[in-house]
Amino acid sequence: MIITRLLGGLGNQLFCYAAGRRLAYILNTELKIDKSSYNFDKLRSYKLFEFNIQENFATPEEIQTIIENSKQRLANIVIEKNVETSHTKPFFMPEILNYPDNVYLYGYWQSEKYFVDIEDIIKNEFTLKKRGQNYQYWKNKINATECSVSLHIRRGDYVTNPKLKDIFGIISMDYYLECINCLKQTFNNFTIFVFSDDLNWCKNNLHLDLPTEFVDNVEKDVEELYLMSLCKHNIIANSSFSWWGAWLNNNPNKQVFVPDPWFINKDTANKDLIPDKWIKAPTKFNGKIEVNVSPIF
Repeated sequence: MIITRLLGGLGNQLFCYAAGRRLAYILNTELKIDKSSYNFDKLRSYKLFEFNIQENFATPEEIQTIIENSKQRLANIVIEKNVETSHTKPFFMPEILNYPDNVYLYGYWQSEKYFVDIEDIIKNEFTLKKRGQNYQYWKNKINATECSVSLHIRRGDYVTNPKLKDIFGIISMDYYLECINCLKQTFNNFTIFVFSDDLNWCKNNLHLDLPTEFVDNVEKDVEELYLMSLCKHNIIANSSFSWWGAWLNNNPNKQVFVPDPWFINKDTANKDLIPDKWIKAPTKFNGKIEVNVSPIF
């Protein structure tokens, strides 16, 4: 049995599940989910029930058994290096790929290297169980567009939470304009589909010389994420939410633009977070506050 502890919002939950799912698959054993962190998290909630995953929850007794066993074999509890230690350490821990059965995974595991060898399984399970009426409207509109490009602007807690703002910053509009200019060199016509947790701000500040659709009135954030994946190409924010929207995109010729650096602190390792084929676009940040704070993912 592999137990994976879920942490953070929707994007991070997908990373936690995918890493555990791959290890369980390779070992031909069962994956169980520990969602107990959401008993105390007032800002986040468990989201994976919306997907066609193998949803089996670990009991308190099963979790305790692994913890007790760890007294004899410390490797039973696998803690990601960058969760509580120096943020300059690399994301990817290759030893995780070869861990034995009966381990408890605690971390964010933000790299496709933890699960890319079972990509088809992950993409099949990260499909939606149910779809709302407005989802279907936007799906039809995206599919009817010859060249669709998702553009994700993350604001929300990046703006209101000082600690997150110091880590992730607020990406300047120059980044998005540069990505669009790059696309113009390849495509004569395309339509931008804007996704954001602050669409009103986007409507007031994002003025493009292209057909632009602001994706609104979608019932659930999981539906927004999946709508991003239906676009032909993706311009993402430094957010695990739009990372997954781009990764789940099945267009073999997709162009995915990603901010570089991902964090305000350029020394923070992120080389394993970004897939090799994605296009790193130079990024400037607005509202930077010079405070020495280690990243919290």
